[in-house]
This record gives sequence, C-alpha cells and structure tokens, in this order.
Amino acid sequence: MNPVPVTATPTRRSLVLSLAFAAAMVAAAAFVARVLFVRYLMHDFVFLSRDYHWMTPLGYLLLFGALAIPVGVVARFLTPAQAAQSSVWAFATMVLFDFLLPFTEIGLFPAFMLAAGAGTVISRRAVLAWERLPRLSILTGSLLAVPVLLGTFIGGDRAPETTGSAPVGAPNVLLIILDTVRADELGVYGYARPTTPAIDAFAQKSVVFESAIATAPWTLPSHAGIFTGQYAANLNADYKAPLDRRDSTLAELMARRGYQSFGAVGNVAYASWESGLARGFQTFRDLPRSFEQVLKSTHFGRTEFTAQVLAASSLRQVAGAIRRLELQENPLPKLVENTAEEISSEFLRWHAGRDTTRPYLAFLNYFDAHDPYEPIEPFRTRFQGTTDSAKRAPSPRDLYDAELAYLDEQLGRLFQTLESSGALRNTLVIITADHGEHFGERNMLGHFNSIYAPLLHVPLIVRLDGRLSAGMRVGGEVSLRDLGATILDLTGLTAPFPGRTLSGRWRGDTATTSPAIASYNVVRGESLTALADGMLSMVRDGWQYILSGTKEFEELYGYRQDPTLLQNRVGSDTGLVLVPQFRREVRRVLGDERGTPEK
Repeated sequence: MNPVPVTATPTRRSLVLSLAFAAAMVAAAAFVARVLFVRYLMHDFVFLSRDYHWMTPLGYLLLFGALAIPVGVVARFLTPAQAAQSSVWAFATMVLFDFLLPFTEIGLFPAFMLAAGAGTVISRRAVLAWERLPRLSILTGSLLAVPVLLGTFIGGDRAPETTGSAPVGAPNVLLIILDTVRADELGVYGYARPTTPAIDAFAQKSVVFESAIATAPWTLPSHAGIFTGQYAANLNADYKAPLDRRDSTLAELMARRGYQSFGAVGNVAYASWESGLARGFQTFRDLPRSFEQVLKSTHFGRTEFTAQVLAASSLRQVAGAIRRLELQENPLPKLVENTAEEISSEFLRWHAGRDTTRPYLAFLNYFDAHDPYEPIEPFRTRFQGTTDSAKRAPSPRDLYDAELAYLDEQLGRLFQTLESSGALRNTLVIITADHGEHFGERNMLGHFNSIYAPLLHVPLIVRLDGRLSAGMRVGGEVSLRDLGATILDLTGLTAPFPGRTLSGRWRGDTATTSPAIASYNVVRGESLTALADGMLSMVRDGWQYILSGTKEFEELYGYRQDPTLLQNRVGSDTGLVLVPQFRREVRRVLGDERGTPEK
C-alpha cells in the first residue's frame, strides 16, 4: 500500500525550521555546559554577559535561522528523503563544527572535516525516520531549551537579605575608582598639564592623601583588596581566578545593614559580574544588553572573524574578513567598555529613582584612561606637542592625558549635578584609582608588568561636607586596603572588617594604619613576569622595598627622589639598615594576615 502523499513545500519548510530549532538548542546546551564547567569547576572567566542564559539560545536561533535560508533553498530542489538527509547533514555538521571552534588548534580544515564526517553518519541514520523528523526535532529542542534557560541560574549571585538598618543620618557613599590613573597625572598632585580641573576643584573641599598605595598593580586584585579589606597576596583573585567567597565584600555587609547598593563599571572584563566584585550590589551595570552581546554568547560570535565584521566600517573591510575567515575563538573576545559619560549617566538615572528613605553605597569604575588610548575629539589633540616647524604626532602620554581630561570633564558633570541638587550634603565621596601606568620608568610602558611605584602610587581624595576638613593634605603612605574600614567608620556601621580606618590620619592622632604592602601574584603556576613566584612590595617613608621570586631578589628605591627608579639602594649604607627591616615586616604582616607563622 502506497503511503499517503504529503505536500512538498510545507513538509520541507517545517523540516528545515524544526531542524534549525533543534540544532540551535543543541548548540546552546553545549555552549552553556562549557560555560558552567569553566565558571563553577575551573573557577575561571568566561567573559560573557550575565544574561547569557537567554542570550545564548537567542544567539544560536539567529545563527541557525540564517543557515536555514540556504538549506531551505537547496531542499526545494530535492526529494523529501534527500531534503531530509542534506538538511540533517548541514545542521549536524555546523553544530559539531561550532562545538569544535574553541579547540581549533588542530586546524580549521581538520575540524570541519571531522564535523562533516560525523554529520554524514548522523544524517544517514536520521533519514530512516525523515517523516517524523519535524516532531522529533521540536521535541528535542524543547527538552533542551528548559535546562538551557533555567540551569544557568544555579549559583548566581543574589543580593543579601537586609538584617538591620543603617544608623539615623548615616551618609551615602559614592566610591569612584579611576582605572589606570597614577597620582602624579592629576593637577592636585602637582602635574603641570591641566588634565583634571574638575577633580582639582573637588579636592579643595576634601582631604587629600599624598601617598596612597594600591595593593596590586592591576585591576581585579586591587579592587578586591578594597572590597574585602585584604591584601592582594592573601586573595584568590587573579588573571584566571575570580574573587572567591572566602571573604565578605563591603557591599554585602552594607546591604545587610540597610544600605541600597549600586555599581557601574567601565572595565567589563575584570570588574564585571563574574569577577566577584558585583557581590552585594542590588543593581550592577557592566556589559550592556545588545545584539553584539547576543552574538558573543555563542562560539561563532567569539571568533576573530566575527570581531572583524563587527568592527568593520565598510563593505571592503567585511570582504577582507570573509577572505581571511579567521574562525579561531578568542578566549578574551574584544569587549566594548562603558565610557565615562555612560557610567555617570547610569548612576544619575539610578540616583534619581532610588529609595530616598535609605542611604546608598554606589561604586563607579571609570575605564577611559586604560590602554588603548583612543580619546575622542576635541580631547585627542589637546596635549599634542609641537616641534619648531609643525605639530608632532601625539605621544602615548599625550593621548593618556587626553583620556584623563575627558574623564575629568564627565566627573565634573557628575559633581555639578549632585552639588546643584544638594545630594552631596550627606554623601561620603571617595576618589581613588586601582593602579597607575608606566611611561618609560625602567623602560616600561603600560601596567600588568611590574610592581614599581608608578603602578602603585594612586590618588586618594575623601570628602564628607561638614565632617572632614576641606583642603587638608595628609602625608605618609597609606594602603587602599583600609578604605573599607574607613567607610564603615564614617557611616557608623559597627561590623568586623579587615583593615584599619584612615580617620586618625586627618584627626591628627597617632592611630596606626595598615602597612602599604602590595603584591604581583603568580597566575596558577604561570608567572606573569620573568620571576617564578611574583613580587611583593612595601612602601614606607618615601622608600619602596621589593622582594621577587624564589631566589628572593631584593630592590630598594627612594621613589620620591628617584622617580625613574634607576638606583637600587640595596647595597648602600641605608639599604643595609632598611632592607632587613622591610624583609621582616613584609613576612610578619602577611604571615599574621594568613594566620601562619613568620618564616
């Protein structure tokens, strides 16, 4: 008996669309499984939007929906059985090839041939039941969609429950961290160029610390030190290790005590939700919701080819990307950072709609001064030098200063808006930086490459109208690890927290603060420097001591008198006295903090 004939076009269309849906869900499930493995078993970064639980299936639906167009066109010219086999082969091959993209060290062509071969086997088996393929595909895709959409919520950060209330009249807290801004680039710290007129004016109503020292020379461990009150050497927060949960964060503690909390970051790689720094913030802005982020929530969207297409400004550049077809996945895909204007605007919108019956903690990370230096006009040429005949091309420091000037302008807008509305009357504002930048010292540029003073000496400006002396300057080195304890002190929140308040420094008493110790940690056995075990530093009384590697190579610099760090004073008469003192002190402090005896 002959089977009942089925109309060709609807069967082919439903077949292709159902296969596209199933393929998208299979690929999404594989991607999410990899993300969960990397995050929760490897404890590593994935550099994705926190919304990947819905962005990933949407991204794959778009990709396989696009593939369905040519597959559907071809299927129209084939018999139903042939259409089924060719369609299954196409979608199975692309799912498998997408899965292999992170592992294309074997080569793109071998990876594709492996996927195509497996796709052939699958298509031969699937064609035996081609009449049931649409229903089977929809059932398979639907079953996979449920864990894809729901499973990624496992282990997600949630705002802590409020267990108390803030003291009556407790001030708001606005913590501003300028990513990659060294102190001596600001006018308030003596820089000749007018890079920061708004910050300089703000500092006139604030307490200015002359020698604030970061706990690490790059973003994540430095921020983590501020948020936990721990030295970076005692934290598990590094290049391939987000901040773990051993230590409560300042935001978690303040949220439990009744504070509203808001965070917005320009550095969407190492200050994002997955860095661990978002813990405790009830609202946290990092990667925006956009088509680009949907696409980057797939394996294909994280390839160099996709990055080149997204960055292309002409059809010619798109054609060039197609010719090169670089489908290797980038483990750190290029992320679009939030600008200073966007960060300030996000905060002001939140500020306007907040609950005014409760104080708040707001954290703003401004990333504009970080490399690559690409200032917008008219800032780009603001500090461009000249020769006798014509303007010369701007140097890296010219461009860095231009980025800082743009950032300062946006901070000026923020301060003016808050001041004009009276919002600063009961708000503790702290301006600091996570680390600095090299500009030729010891022939170095950038950061993430040493632990020398230009990367550790950062601005620290603290303002609380009516309670802190306007225009006061505080000498002597202080550590940024003490910021958390200082904030708790000034807000009246009595809670155990590592570090010591800096308030004694401006009150004129002899209160002891934490030693200014910093570290450059090893990344899971892979040294970021030529030294096997990273670097430790201690800064005190204008001297910087550095201890490096398993061989314990030591350096000592008078970093104020020798800003280019050319003279290692270890063997000098002064060094023979100071170096043993520094060595014992570093080991004692870090040993006490870890709870281990001094070696």
